[in-house]
Amino acid sequence: MSFVGELIFIAVLLLTNFSLRQKMHLGRILSACVFVCSFAGFFPVINLGGVFLFCYRILTGLIVCVIATNLKLRQFLLYFLVYLIHMFVLFGVGDFVSRTLGGADIWLRTSLMALFSVVMVKIINLFYAKKRIHNFVYKVSITVKKTIKINAFLDSGNGLKDPETGIPIVIINLRAFVKLFGVDAKSVMKGKLTDHADGRYVECNTIAGGHKIFVFEPKSITVEGRSVTALVGLSLNNFGAEFDCLLNRYVEV
Repeated sequence: MSFVGELIFIAVLLLTNFSLRQKMHLGRILSACVFVCSFAGFFPVINLGGVFLFCYRILTGLIVCVIATNLKLRQFLLYFLVYLIHMFVLFGVGDFVSRTLGGADIWLRTSLMALFSVVMVKIINLFYAKKRIHNFVYKVSITVKKTIKINAFLDSGNGLKDPETGIPIVIINLRAFVKLFGVDAKSVMKGKLTDHADGRYVECNTIAGGHKIFVFEPKSITVEGRSVTALVGLSLNNFGAEFDCLLNRYVEV
């Protein structure tokens, strides 16, 4: 196999990193490049085919992933699976393009391969983003005047605590607040929050800087059916369609 052919393994490795949005470890990737080039030097004239070629690609891909990453077993298995998807799809598309457009300009064939690679990365991006969200979404029930059941995302960046009591604060959006208190969204935006809920403003510091947030104490709050102790704060930001609440990292789930 040629060195150019072997470097396809590195191209697939980079595609996998982009798909799963993994941090690039330049030193590890360079080490993987050295490995595939050295490995290719041992087999300059052997024509691999059939089952042997299949096993060769699996083994080389596994070694490349081990060298290039520093992941725990569960993360590595996902990484290697995505790597294999990219590798076999890309090799398959490459063979198809070579057979059907064998006489076409090399830049046309390269462009088609690059376009297909971008599409694959985008598809896996979307799937993996949803998977990551669903892995950290919990069913939450909050009771004040009425009870609402909403989805909450476990936000590791939310470590807000009430300065007076030290109780963690979970954040809900305007949509959840309106449901919880049975009020109109416009009246909430125009009036005082204390007109609708028995609460107060507390200081909080975030990456965007310091500001005040309105918090109140619910009659009860449960996460996946288990009662927890937390205050509830209101954010006017939109969290998206998947959830209406940001859990606090100090709340046991």
